[in-house]
Amino acid sequence: MKLKKLTFIMAIGTLLFTACTENTTSSTETTPRSDEATPSIQKDSTENPLNVKPNQSTPEAIKAKKDFEKKRDLITAEVNNTTSTYKFITTSEDYSIFGELTKKSSIGKYMHGNLVTVLAPKNKAFDDYPNYLNLMKPGNEEALNIFISSYILIERFSYKAIKIASSVPTYAGDLQKVNDRNGITIGGASISTSESFTLKGNVIGMNELYFVPEEMK
Repeated sequence: MKLKKLTFIMAIGTLLFTACTENTTSSTETTPRSDEATPSIQKDSTENPLNVKPNQSTPEAIKAKKDFEKKRDLITAEVNNTTSTYKFITTSEDYSIFGELTKKSSIGKYMHGNLVTVLAPKNKAFDDYPNYLNLMKPGNEEALNIFISSYILIERFSYKAIKIASSVPTYAGDLQKVNDRNGITIGGASISTSESFTLKGNVIGMNELYFVPEEMK
């Protein structure tokens, strides 16, 4: 009886030892070795790791810059329509205020179809007259037309021709006096040296207004 009990206990011990050994082996095999660890993600070496800035002073870089500026200027020139003075005025950023007023008036058709010179006020010429929007209000159509007509010359004048003229005739029916003392002025307003040519007339910039209707004051 004692021998049977001893044999049973030894059998149980053997089973327990075998189970523990299998668990230990399994645990050891599932643990990743240090030399099999997942490699770290490397950054692409093409991402300018040294943060090197391009050299802008080389002959090639200087030439590339000049070529770009030349093409940019050509594109800028093409933006303004040179079919007529009307088209030019209404597509130019420098004369955008005068251009909007011109489109609202009934003078645009005359400007587009005739050989004229436009003494176009630049945007800065309106700085002292923020009420220019009044000219586009209903009921002020005649005042608007007179305003636009006062800056259209019925003859073609270049900037050089205006310098030697004593006066210039406007489409509004009056004469504006030209003065070349201390800079060229027309009707007492400063004229700009900027001049643009179209297929039907030319556009000369005005830095100031020489005629201001009551609706703008």
